[in-house]
Amino acid sequence: MYAISPLVEAPGFGPPPPETPSSRQGCARNALIGCGIAAFLLIAVLVGFFLYLRRNPGMMTDLMMRQIETQWGPDVTEQDKADLRAAYADFRTALNEKRVSQQGVQKIQFSLSGNRSGKLNREQVHQLTEAFRTAASGTTLPDRTPSVAPAPTSPP
Repeated sequence: MYAISPLVEAPGFGPPPPETPSSRQGCARNALIGCGIAAFLLIAVLVGFFLYLRRNPGMMTDLMMRQIETQWGPDVTEQDKADLRAAYADFRTALNEKRVSQQGVQKIQFSLSGNRSGKLNREQVHQLTEAFRTAASGTTLPDRTPSVAPAPTSPP
């Protein structure tokens, strides 16, 4: 009769095959390192951009003025446009000399934030021109909001 030889093994039985090193070992680690470096570079570029803007704020105001010039309303005259451009030129000079008043800048922001239609009418252009002149003057103007005087008190 036939005997089964101890040297012949059936499939699935016996010692496991030797493990081969995986080529994907450390892939997640390399991806994390690469993403970390990319994130660091992105943050460095953003910080550098904001530092540049802080030193050169005229770049943003030039962009703002170009945007304003694309939004003239039909009632804005050429004289109004020329007045606004002249006021902006004075503002830009004051900005470079770092003598712009904070109140004037807030007035500019307020004038621009009130525009919901996308077009600047003549009144808004006049307000913006005045705001640029106020900011360029470097001085603060008295607040035009009415103040409430305290009520007189009667002696007891």
